[in-house]
Amino acid sequence: MRIDHALSLIPGGSSTMAKSCLRSFPPQTPSFAVSAAGATFIDDQGRQWIDCDMALGAVIWGFACIEVNEAIVSQLSRGQIFSVPAVIEIELAERILHRLRDFESIRFCKNGADAVAAAVRIARSVTGCELVACGTYHGWLDWSAFHHYGASAALGIPGTVGRLTTWLQEETFAACSMLDAKSYAAIVVCPEHWTETDLHSLRESCTRHGILLIFDEVKSGMRYGKRGVFGNIGVLPDLLCISKGMANGLPLAALIGSRELMRYAEAVRFSSTHAGECVSIAAALAGETMLARKTDWPSWQDEAAAMISGLTALAASRGLTFAGGPGLFALRPTEKSLSAAFREHFVKTLASSSVFTTGGIALSDAHTTNQIEDIRAATERAISAWESHDE
Repeated sequence: MRIDHALSLIPGGSSTMAKSCLRSFPPQTPSFAVSAAGATFIDDQGRQWIDCDMALGAVIWGFACIEVNEAIVSQLSRGQIFSVPAVIEIELAERILHRLRDFESIRFCKNGADAVAAAVRIARSVTGCELVACGTYHGWLDWSAFHHYGASAALGIPGTVGRLTTWLQEETFAACSMLDAKSYAAIVVCPEHWTETDLHSLRESCTRHGILLIFDEVKSGMRYGKRGVFGNIGVLPDLLCISKGMANGLPLAALIGSRELMRYAEAVRFSSTHAGECVSIAAALAGETMLARKTDWPSWQDEAAAMISGLTALAASRGLTFAGGPGLFALRPTEKSLSAAFREHFVKTLASSSVFTTGGIALSDAHTTNQIEDIRAATERAISAWESHDE
């Protein structure tokens, strides 16, 4: 597939910005895929790659997972979507709420950005306040994209909308404590970016001031444990947003909260035609069944933790640090001006070992011990080579 042909048909060559061929480095790296199985894929040149991206972290059980495929085929024979709610939509709601334990109500949608935007709408409806605070990417929609992408007029977002969101320069409790609490409907955080101490402080402060605390666990979620980040640290948000991994790459997300709060989902008109589409729900049910069988989860956690621990000192000697944890992690240069250069170096170095990444490492249940060792070895080579690159 020619890149220029793809670009002539689809802006960026892909309908997903993070997958754009403009972000790849051909011919060293793949630009297009034709098939995938387990933790590998074949590109349009016939090359096989160990995948460290797993479809932006959305595939958690492996590509073409047999259990998920069987659930999909079985559901297809019964219908993809109906004119009334499907029984399996209620079944999935029961399974997820049982797993998470601390919530009473759930509503499905098709992507994480919609789930978080719905949470913000509910917060504004409940509190009567308009302002929202956040400090990282929460999707392309107006309420958060205005600041994340630099408040450019080219975004097509009115400045009046952008000013309703306060951008935290640091994702810390200290930064939040500077806000005029009585004006805010919600504070939205990706909890994996925060320290446990700050999250406990933030929870207490939000409760005291009547601000809704929203956890965006679209990327983290079950990658960090059966109950996500919130379950690991024991900090309960008012509203929880999840998506990636739920249906092993099929489009599905959810907004979760107490019954009292979630009744506002009706008031704010949180709805879409395909929210209860059954094929994705069937895939998610298969995933819930597999997850329930796991005694240790994430299944790759020990190997990923060993990789990070074993390479931390070497990374530090090259001016690099690990961001994230075993669920999803990346290397970052301490000098931010080198971020783009390091990403190119890292992506190309791993590609020389037939390991694909867009810059981070998202493992899955399908990665074998040998594949994880190949990833570790390639990562070590990238770190070691960065010193000569930096000089």
